[in-house]
Amino acid sequence: MQSPLHYGVDEPTVIHECVDGEVLIVNLKHGAYFSLLDGAGAIWNALVAGASPEATVDLLEQGFDAPREVLAAAVSGFIADLLRES
Repeated sequence: MQSPLHYGVDEPTVIHECVDGEVLIVNLKHGAYFSLLDGAGAIWNALVAGASPEATVDLLEQGFDAPREVLAAAVSGFIADLLRES
């Protein structure tokens, strides 16, 4: 059985902090700044905490009223965006 895929933050190149429910992310190498709210912030926090993409979808199902396939697409799209932005 294959173990689930996990992602991590490219520290110290990428720094992040959650302030009043908003996740702030800065890529120091590229100078890119991101602000995440709601679902995007929830996905980020789950992945940073070590959740696999599948476990992240499980967590989102508990807090968002959307079909699982919509949540799974949001997670995979978010991960693709993160990888594209390094």
